[in-house]
Amino acid sequence: MSDNLYTYCVIDKKNKEVKLGSQEFKDWQEQYCCDFNRSYVDFDNDPLDIQRYYCDPDKTYKKAYDHAFFEKLVLFLKERENEFQRKKKLSGEFSYQFVEDEGIKVSRKNECGQDIELFYLRSDQFGFSAPSNEKSHPYDLYIMDSEDKKEAINKVAEWISISRTIGGSFLWPRPFYDSYNPQRGGKINSNRQYYIQDRVDLTLWELYYWYEERDKNTILKRCNEPNSNLDLWLGHFKNFKTYIDFFIFNIFVDEHYKPVSVLTGEVEGVKWGPNGKNPQIEINKALSIDKLEDMLNRINSLIGERSRNIQAILKQSK
Repeated sequence: MSDNLYTYCVIDKKNKEVKLGSQEFKDWQEQYCCDFNRSYVDFDNDPLDIQRYYCDPDKTYKKAYDHAFFEKLVLFLKERENEFQRKKKLSGEFSYQFVEDEGIKVSRKNECGQDIELFYLRSDQFGFSAPSNEKSHPYDLYIMDSEDKKEAINKVAEWISISRTIGGSFLWPRPFYDSYNPQRGGKINSNRQYYIQDRVDLTLWELYYWYEERDKNTILKRCNEPNSNLDLWLGHFKNFKTYIDFFIFNIFVDEHYKPVSVLTGEVEGVKWGPNGKNPQIEINKALSIDKLEDMLNRINSLIGERSRNIQAILKQSK
């Protein structure tokens, strides 16, 4: 585990930004794993206990939460916007502001220099959903297939803390976010309609197709209804390469800007079904625990690296 990253967890019943490796984090992890074992494995306690010590950063735009996660995202967006405006790589000029209970407000100036509100952004985690009572996500599959459940839970808690750092999310405009986020689906029993399963590589392929092959029948394309604001958002970056560079997704693609599979570590195009049908689900109960563990290690290592890169930019902005 890298100890120079900041993650988001529940301390004293409130979400909080804490440093990995700190005593605060160690105390949280110990309590989380303890309740996890009681409620998830032994069923000796309220099954909702595992949620008491976990906070999904995506929710922290709401009033009841600390907003450090979204405030840091705003700083990141402002820094990247300024840099890419200087390089003349963007279409138009956007400004960003956090608004409680809404998310990140995106505006642009009109001809009179006035700020015109365009839409709000929400965060969409791609490090896989935390284990839940449904036991239907990749982390659940890993725990269920592990012989040593306690050790598996400790490992999952470590992965979750890394994936919930600043580099573990996409940003989508509303209302597009409202339809696309659930359809990215992270469940191991998903059908073809939810083939992405929260995988960052498949989402990046969808973005690649949006910029390069608009005829592909992607979930992203199907969710892009009139007034969804997706075209306005993605059009700001002009092309896939600029999108990748702006959001520092470079470690998730190869030198030719082709997304790398989180399952194999190789560049593999999406395996479309007959007549453009959605691909088969690849993360399922038939996947060996070794391949599953390799994938979870791989994705969280990449998220950690992206988070370090983003934190370095935030540090320079001070």
